[in-house]
Amino acid sequence: MGANLPAEYVMSLRFKTAATGSLEGDGGTRVAVGVTGGDFDGPRLRGDIVSGSDWAFRRTSGVLEVDVRAQLRADDGVVLLLSYLGLGWAKEPSGTRVLANVRFEAPRTSAYAWLNDEVCVAAGWATPGAVTYDVYALREPTPAPTAGA
Repeated sequence: MGANLPAEYVMSLRFKTAATGSLEGDGGTRVAVGVTGGDFDGPRLRGDIVSGSDWAFRRTSGVLEVDVRAQLRADDGVVLLLSYLGLGWAKEPSGTRVLANVRFEAPRTSAYAWLNDEVCVAAGWATPGAVTYDVYALREPTPAPTAGA
């Protein structure tokens, strides 16, 4: 049987983006997308998105592979690094739904050091010029009820 997989809301991310180039290759198209700014907020942190990039790959099947690195600056000046890998599915004409595995790097002596030990996932929506995500930290699973119990 399965188990319930609880999650705790961490933050919302709002990226401003601009495509900077593309390359047709075997199996699809590599697209470089620059992160030009944005912001983030959640119950325990908020701030600005400073910079970043996505080396996305659109497979010939239409599925989008995302590979993002970004630099965030919390409102108290602490720099955080964010990386995520995921997949996206075009939902024409309105945009692309993206699901991703998110990792953070924070100074170990900062108020954000807790992010270093989180396993996070994100659900997002990409449109030309913008990407938004809600990020959640996975919590220890609670065993599912046993059949017949």
